[in-house]
Amino acid sequence: MRAAIGRSPYYPGFTFGSVFRFHISVFMNNTQPKFIITKDGTLRLGNARRHCELLKAGENCIGGGYYSLDYITHRLLLSGASSEYGEPSWDKVNCIKVSAYYQGMEIIYTSWDNWKEEFPVSERFEVIYM
Repeated sequence: MRAAIGRSPYYPGFTFGSVFRFHISVFMNNTQPKFIITKDGTLRLGNARRHCELLKAGENCIGGGYYSLDYITHRLLLSGASSEYGEPSWDKVNCIKVSAYYQGMEIIYTSWDNWKEEFPVSERFEVIYM
């Protein structure tokens, strides 16, 4: 069976013709699990291309990075640094506000610097679930 002219059977959204067009959702969907911390202590998680996509209007960010969920040990693992905002400034917040979905999980931040130890966020700060 032959594919329709101008279509590739292997890459949906790829067309041949006078203009090369790539379907954005197939080739350019490079979202990653990222987190940010706002100035009021809100920890916001989401899949985004850039950390600034997680900010709401009028908010200020004091750092960000990447996250993963470890369901076996029941931990929320934060790591790295945002290319836009840098590492989280933990000294600028008094408490952490997290979605109620993550209630009961231990929150840990690990820097990409190998010389630093894990930072137990849920032990050092009061965690408020929203």
